[in-house]
Amino acid sequence: MDRVAQSFKSAFYIQTGGPVGYGIYLTDKRLIGVSYKKVVSRAYRPAYLLLLIWIFSLVSLLIYSRLTGARDLPPLPFVMSLVIVDLILLVYWSPKQASGRVERKGTVKSVEKLQQLAPDVVLNRSDISQVTARPSTFTVFMRSGESHTFLTKKLSRDKSQLLLRLFQVFCSWTPLVEMTISDASGKNVRKVVEPGPDGKGGWVTFRRPISGKEERVWIPHKLTSEEAQSLPDAYAIMEGEFGYQCYLTAPLRSIRCPEPELRELLLDLDQICCDLLEGRHIRYEEHKPGDFISDGMGGGEIVDDVWIHPQLVDFGLLERIREILSGKSSRLGLNPQEVSELRARWRNPEENSKYKGF
Repeated sequence: MDRVAQSFKSAFYIQTGGPVGYGIYLTDKRLIGVSYKKVVSRAYRPAYLLLLIWIFSLVSLLIYSRLTGARDLPPLPFVMSLVIVDLILLVYWSPKQASGRVERKGTVKSVEKLQQLAPDVVLNRSDISQVTARPSTFTVFMRSGESHTFLTKKLSRDKSQLLLRLFQVFCSWTPLVEMTISDASGKNVRKVVEPGPDGKGGWVTFRRPISGKEERVWIPHKLTSEEAQSLPDAYAIMEGEFGYQCYLTAPLRSIRCPEPELRELLLDLDQICCDLLEGRHIRYEEHKPGDFISDGMGGGEIVDDVWIHPQLVDFGLLERIREILSGKSSRLGLNPQEVSELRARWRNPEENSKYKGF
């Protein structure tokens, strides 16, 4: 089953263009584009209706004045005031209503809901050869030679950056899809996702959330969940910040929850700790008890059962994590204040230092 790229986020919608409204959804298997033109047009109907009323009223008054010769038209100030009201509707109220309706309509939290939408473009990830990003423009090139361009001129800076990161996550899944970033002229090109020469693994460039430092890391070829299920000694390794933090390791035979819930657990843990969209991953590898995962923050251990990082255990999350892995629960269930408090503890250098060589 597809997993939505923004399953790492609480919202799954990016609006890519002013009043027309367009949604881009990224899963591990395809890119889906959905137009919200009908939704937006309904939000503008009151403004359009008032405009028609104003035109009809003004024309009626002019005809009345011409036929009767009357120069004093008491309703005229009221009719002209409709223009001001209509401008307020067109410039402020209608766009706000349209944005709200599109956000509600376009925010999906499951593949099942995504499948209920009526897409106007569906691109299989396996058919994509390259993604290029320029200011206000994303172009997806297909292996067939065709290309698809998405304009994002009316997006805020924050949403533009989020969309850029989501595309980078989309391109970073196995197998990697080349992605480049350039200026508006197409110059100063740099690769942020670069597949390896043999098509296995590749390089990904990312920016660390706290230091802001840009780094280039090698992403090894990974087993898929389906491939790992057939291996008797396969383990799931949950990581953040491209392996700087190992959250947990677990033999697949002990995991009872479906993969989407496993990824929701990764989201919950990463929001407490690294909170780096591009760097959170679940990788599947063959291991034996006693093996060691040489990540940062003390690395991770391979044991017969589930291993959870000691800091997460000290946060009181042991039983909650085990309930999710056993299929008894679907989320950690932390409220925003609890997440904020745990994140502050995780980022506290004094407390954090206790776990770097546990």
